[in-house]
Amino acid sequence: QELAQVLLELYPEGAQSNLLMGTALAEKGQLAEARMHLEKALAADRHNQQLLFLYARLLLDMGEDTQKVQAIVDELRRLFPRSRQTVEEYFARASKGELKFEDGVY
Repeated sequence: QELAQVLLELYPEGAQSNLLMGTALAEKGQLAEARMHLEKALAADRHNQQLLFLYARLLLDMGEDTQKVQAIVDELRRLFPRSRQTVEEYFARASKGELKFEDGVY
């Protein structure tokens, strides 16, 4: 978290610095604060696989509306088709079957 704080001071709007801080906060269970940083990171870079994955997982952990989580997961599947099956399997399990994936539908 100390490294993330230093990077945030240098690059307050940067995707990587906010991703690092969001990750550190999520690991500490500070989900609302982590969400703020991950959303700031997404505003800077929506094409980061790790960021999209972590954000979707965070929303799921926070009990966010399934449709909102589904939209992020669908974006992840569309942008990173090689990981599609793994992403679908992970989020189907993590959501206890609430997230559904139709073959070929994004």
